[in-house]
Amino acid sequence: MNEETQKYKYSILIVDDETTFRKSVNRFLKKHYHTIEAADGHRALELAKTIRPELVLLDIGLPDMSGLEVLEKLKETEHPPAVIMVTAYDQVKDVVHAMKLGASNYLVKPIDIDEFDVAIKNALETVSLKKEIEGLKGQLKKAYKLDRLIGSSPAFIAAQELAIKSA
Repeated sequence: MNEETQKYKYSILIVDDETTFRKSVNRFLKKHYHTIEAADGHRALELAKTIRPELVLLDIGLPDMSGLEVLEKLKETEHPPAVIMVTAYDQVKDVVHAMKLGASNYLVKPIDIDEFDVAIKNALETVSLKKEIEGLKGQLKKAYKLDRLIGSSPAFIAAQELAIKSA
């Protein structure tokens, strides 16, 4: 992580082939987040691999591949980011497909700034909660070494879950 990314809590990758839209979104977000831009799917995947942004704003219509393909590949990574799909066309089948693939939200251009802000904050809050849960799971495993216990009876599983909740 370089000095620029350390200034901000979250990194957001903006993926859109429309330069004007991408730059406009970047100007809006860079006050509060570390922002990175990509104009196509392959570049987005490269950047996502090296920078590991917490959130990707992803256009569905990219020149080299579908945003849905990019979404699918992002969700297969070790640390998948939250993804908000952005499109100029409101196609129900694409919305459903994107949500099934794990998109956090789906916004249609032109984007209402308040709706955009809420979608970003909600996605990043989810990311934050997931990180916190993973950290707590790790602490519980270390503290109670519950991963070393073996059992499959309903009573054993209930006791193990109770121990985790109590901790």
